[in-house]
Amino acid sequence: MEDRCHETRAEENKIDIFALLDDILKRFRETWWVFVLILLIGASAGFIKEKRTYREMYEASASFVVSMGDQSNIASSSYYNKVSAEQMNATFPYILTSGALNRVVANDLGLASVPGVISAQMLGDTNLFQIKVTASSGQMAYDILQSVVENYPEVARYVIGDTKLKLLDESGVPEQPVNAPRYIPSILKGILAGLILCAIVLLIRVMARSTVKGPEDLKKFLNVKYLCGIPQARFKRRSSRRTPEVLVDNPVIPDVYSEAMDTLQVRLTREMKERHMKTLMVTSALAGEGKTTTACNIAILLAKKGYKVTLIDGDLRNPSVVRTLGIDGKERGLCDVLAGTESAENIICRYEEDLNLYILPGGKPIQKVERMYTNGIMKELITGYAKIMDFVVVDTPPCAVMNDAALISTSVEAGLMVIRQDYARKDKILTGAEVIAQSGTVLVGCAINGETTGIGSYGYGKYGYGRYGYGRYGYGKYGYGESGQRPHGIR
Repeated sequence: MEDRCHETRAEENKIDIFALLDDILKRFRETWWVFVLILLIGASAGFIKEKRTYREMYEASASFVVSMGDQSNIASSSYYNKVSAEQMNATFPYILTSGALNRVVANDLGLASVPGVISAQMLGDTNLFQIKVTASSGQMAYDILQSVVENYPEVARYVIGDTKLKLLDESGVPEQPVNAPRYIPSILKGILAGLILCAIVLLIRVMARSTVKGPEDLKKFLNVKYLCGIPQARFKRRSSRRTPEVLVDNPVIPDVYSEAMDTLQVRLTREMKERHMKTLMVTSALAGEGKTTTACNIAILLAKKGYKVTLIDGDLRNPSVVRTLGIDGKERGLCDVLAGTESAENIICRYEEDLNLYILPGGKPIQKVERMYTNGIMKELITGYAKIMDFVVVDTPPCAVMNDAALISTSVEAGLMVIRQDYARKDKILTGAEVIAQSGTVLVGCAINGETTGIGSYGYGKYGYGRYGYGRYGYGKYGYGESGQRPHGIR
């Protein structure tokens, strides 16, 4: 057993690149709006950051001719002027970093420090020298420049000797900033950060989601026969129809869906006949997997094949068989029969006159159901119908959510588990299967509902199945009777 568990884990850890891509696309399609929102937030954050951090900067500059202090030797002055310019270019960074020039300029301006950036460079292979000052205002940049021009020769005299700066031109007080807001690059950076976050979230969701993607997944961890895959049914509902749900007798249902459901019914019937079984429970691990619709379709198809069928709505917390079948006006149901306040013969109804399909509704939703399932009436009811019917189909609650399905399973012979593709986690499915197996009911097979194939395919589209609805009814909004009176109606 332990070796088998290790083998199962090893199989599950294998990554199929195509399945991974399919999962990524499915997860993206499920919550694409979240990723769009993340990208919009990233772009907005980039824009806001640039807007808040942007500061206008103004640049003032002046160009000079550098000359030695002594120009007596005209022949050699040009050479020495060039050398002086080179020395100034080389020593200017040192003078700035030493803080000598900054202190002099700050004192000259009456400030604690220089509120700007000072730079200088030699223009080509000449004795031309340019000084630039960048500050947050044009006037401040110009004032700093003037102070540098006035004080630099005195500061540099102790390093390179006497030099003179002859002004050639200057920018004056700059009126336009030299920098502009970089909104587009900042927005793109925000979008890129959003994309990275989306990719991380998407991968985490995909890697953390251990669900059933197809029959191969079932073979790896669940020792139950795969009977059929039920495809997604896309159709446009018509509010005026009596059968608005996904039923095989609805003419707008796609043929591929009806054919798949018929295949499921045939294989399920064969499995039950080989085991001489007549009573069947249809369940799922979690809510919202389409078990009620599947149970209704199986019952309809059996009746169309000429069998006498009773369909019991055994989900007392959320009875939905009559709603799925489009039957109105059924306030009383199985809950009243199990409580002993009503007889089954007064409640049971026929689906259509030309079909031997009899429906026992669930009635009003109730919360306290355990005593109703365990008082023996449910078993007696199912056994009684099995004597006069060819098949009894019971729609039960999810088997991995509550103990209700386990209580009902003791009254039936066979079980069918409906597994919605890429929905319930594998551990939940295993838990549900174990619940059924421990009760003694034979799990004859399972069906994957909403099955799709191919990269980017997606189950349960616009017109698919809705959620199970426990939240809607609040787990037993209605009470129930506690009478032990034996129900009537078993004929």
